[in-house]
Amino acid sequence: MKPLVLSVTALLLVTSVAILLWLSQVNDYQVSGELKLAVLTEPVVVTRDEQGIAHIAAENRRDMLRAQGFITAQDRLFQMEFFRMIARGRLSELVGESGIASDTEMRVLGLAQNARRMAAQFAPDVAQFLGDYLAGVNAYIATQEHEFPVELSLLGHTPKPWTLEDSALVLQYISLQHSVNMKAEALSLALVDAVGAEAASSLMPINANPDRREQSLVAQFVDPNLPPAKASTELPLAATKPLPRQENSDGTLFSPGIHRLLAPMDIGSNNWVVGPARSVSGSAVVVNDPHLDARLLPGVWYPIGFSTPDFHATGVALPAIPGLVVGKTDRVAYGVTNAYGDVQDLFIETVDPSSESHYLEDGVAVAFATRTETLRIKDDSAQSGFREKTLTIRSTRRGPVVSDHGIVNISNRVLSLRWGAAVAFGSEIGYDKMFFARSAAEVDRAAQLIDINMFNIVFADVDGNFGRRATGKIPNRRIGQGVIPVAVRDADPYWTSWIPKDQMPGEFNP
Repeated sequence: MKPLVLSVTALLLVTSVAILLWLSQVNDYQVSGELKLAVLTEPVVVTRDEQGIAHIAAENRRDMLRAQGFITAQDRLFQMEFFRMIARGRLSELVGESGIASDTEMRVLGLAQNARRMAAQFAPDVAQFLGDYLAGVNAYIATQEHEFPVELSLLGHTPKPWTLEDSALVLQYISLQHSVNMKAEALSLALVDAVGAEAASSLMPINANPDRREQSLVAQFVDPNLPPAKASTELPLAATKPLPRQENSDGTLFSPGIHRLLAPMDIGSNNWVVGPARSVSGSAVVVNDPHLDARLLPGVWYPIGFSTPDFHATGVALPAIPGLVVGKTDRVAYGVTNAYGDVQDLFIETVDPSSESHYLEDGVAVAFATRTETLRIKDDSAQSGFREKTLTIRSTRRGPVVSDHGIVNISNRVLSLRWGAAVAFGSEIGYDKMFFARSAAEVDRAAQLIDINMFNIVFADVDGNFGRRATGKIPNRRIGQGVIPVAVRDADPYWTSWIPKDQMPGEFNP
């Protein structure tokens, strides 16, 4: 038996060595030598430091963006494809049953439809900015198939060329990650159901700042059980009182609040900027900590450097979006954190008692708009390897009905969602103007062009100018403050306008 044992041991050893050699070459790609890319107009030099971080040296900005797209695809093609499949509601094609819930939410919210309309409105210079980057991404997909990440092969996924619609889709998906109020409103409604409006009034809004010292704004809740004849009746909620500040055992301060019990927010971010009069160096200083876990792989950020004869920059980008989201150039520096602007409102719809295909506004029956979405789910037991699931999605004038498919489910109510990212976009995205800004004032103006992403941006320039600006289009509401679902009574718009961009939180050279 001894020779057999030796043979098995030798076989395992050889197999282990072979696997290690294979793993050492998995997801390897060309980082030296020369590549000929038809999308470039002039030579571009890409160097990588000891950590593999790329720096692009180009003769012009358009080639610089094309090269960024190419090398980002080298490093992050699997991540980019995964983002795209999630946002399109196609995750279950890759992972099967576990992706159905995510796909259902993406299809109901209509990210793909939003992205299609958004991309159609891009200004020519925005389309060029995104298009140059995508040209580099697509050059990699078209010419470097032999380098594709092994994860794509394991999932049986073949990348397709990226389009402007895909860029818009990623921006939509980012907006969704920062739009958390839908769940908070549903929680508020569940709280009213559980303890009654009067008792709940002392606890709302559950997402209030517990450190607030001035009187909170009065929220309003329209009781969904009131008959249409009492549609104007509103129940004002008592203003919340400031909560006492207390000390932790280490002497640091904390403030207890109902939101910590009901809707804990485990993520956050911070940034700050000081002017030259407050710094030892005599220069403005920008500091930014987005609080995104660096241990997550692949990382959320893509670090990169750029240079052309008239432009130099280093910082971090989001895979699939050109330029930098956080960084510094030879003229300016800027940092980004989450502002959590409230651009999601839930509405309680009343179904027409005589027809489930209609809802009521001013007592008048209006037909639900409907569309059909088909999920393609990976299933090894199916003959084709996939099975299908059909979703019928209803919408009202406010937006999609999110209570039909379990996204929000409160006491069998019909709830529709109004979401800023579905209606707030225009021809600009802001990130292109911010990346190439040459002064703090230009960064401020660029930030005001960012419509569907709610960030807090701090910035400064080499001349000592500095400031901050909150981004995004935030609605002015006719009823309530967006802290709890509102029962629909009439056909008038519940979002009356947008807060003017120059009235968003911000300061310049304060």
